[in-house]
Formats: sequence, structure tokens, C-alpha cells
Amino acid sequence: PGVQKEGVDGIITECCFALYPKPSNSRVLCLEFFGRSMRNAMLVIKDVVALRDTIREEGDLVKISALEEFGPKYLDSDDEAALQSAVDTILSIAQPYDGVDIFAAR
Repeated sequence: PGVQKEGVDGIITECCFALYPKPSNSRVLCLEFFGRSMRNAMLVIKDVVALRDTIREEGDLVKISALEEFGPKYLDSDDEAALQSAVDTILSIAQPYDGVDIFAAR
């Protein structure tokens, strides 16, 4: 997923890190797409990405921190209610489609 370094080596000579406080709440969502067609995967991912714009318009209370194969967390927030609302919305986006499994974990 994303940009990968295959056959490219380098040496980091300088770097700058930005540190952010850890949000008090997080959830892991796992979406699995299967079958011969990835059309439903495309529709689900399109709607989840569109949800990001809605979250921003509503005050950016929830961060979608990853949208890839696996990671330590996917959604995080200091606002428990906003976080649960985002989780519920993503679950409702994915559930109507065939060839999509989804679960949410704390």
C-alpha cells in the first residue's frame, strides 16, 4: 500500500518530527473485500473517503488516521460520541454490499 521503496536505498541526513498528543479514544476497523469484482470495494472506499469531508465540516473531531491494509489504529478522537458516530457510519456504509466483511474493535 502506498509508495514503496523497492531497490532504492538512501541515508537520512536530517529530519524534523511533529509530535501530537495521543487521542484518548481509538477504534480499529477492518474491511475485507472478496469476490471476482472489486466494484463494491470501490463504492465503499469512495464513501469512506467522502465521510472524511463530512467529518471536517462538522468540526474535525475524529481523525481517520489510516486507510490501508493494517495498522495499529484507524479512527481516533478525544470525543467518544463523535468517534462512535463515525464508526457507526462506516459500518452502515459497508454492510449493504455483497463481498464486504467489516468489524470494529476497541
